[in-house]
Amino acid sequence: MECKDFIHWLRNRENRQAEEENEALAHALDCPDCAMLRRVDRKLEETIRTGLGRVEAPAELKSNIALLAREKPKAQLFQHGWFLIPVAAVICLALLVLLRNPLPGQLDSLEKIARLSEKVHMASVPMEFDAREVKNIPAWFQERGVSALAIPSFPGRHFNLQGGRVYRLGKIETAYLLYNADGKRYSFFALPTEKIPLQLVNNQLYRYPVNRCVIEVWKDADRVYILVS
Repeated sequence: MECKDFIHWLRNRENRQAEEENEALAHALDCPDCAMLRRVDRKLEETIRTGLGRVEAPAELKSNIALLAREKPKAQLFQHGWFLIPVAAVICLALLVLLRNPLPGQLDSLEKIARLSEKVHMASVPMEFDAREVKNIPAWFQERGVSALAIPSFPGRHFNLQGGRVYRLGKIETAYLLYNADGKRYSFFALPTEKIPLQLVNNQLYRYPVNRCVIEVWKDADRVYILVS
């Protein structure tokens, strides 16, 4: 289960299935953001349940209402009933807004992709394999649960592959390769198009400067590539 599926499960309380609940709970154990949403949902459910419970009205209030009912018509009395709207309704609205907002760490904009990839690049994350020791790099990633990687060519750029690793960019596990050209480091990420909720034009290059780096993003069929230089 992914985060978007978890949110759908959380919203559709009345249609929840037992098998979906098991998947959702397992996902929440691995995802701090979704675990936080579940805690908020449970707290609001408790607040609404206790807040809307039957409470005995004070005797003085009962006598005042009885007096008003005798003095004024019912229609006029209920014109002032707006104050009876429970606070729980406001809390429900807050939850709805929270659930409709993107979760932290989701790659839901090119700007966020650029910032996250630049941060990883500047952190000089260590690689998990040396390029000289792995003959089939796509198979190496596939064995570790990352979709088969098709390494693109870089026309006009003389890149030397140094190594690679699986790295979680935001909330998505990606194939991360490190290149070198003329003594300069280049970070390259590849991930499935379906993992990014963006409508990207095929083979169109999107370029973003972030601090001292330039981030290039492009889509090629069912893959999205990110190059940080």
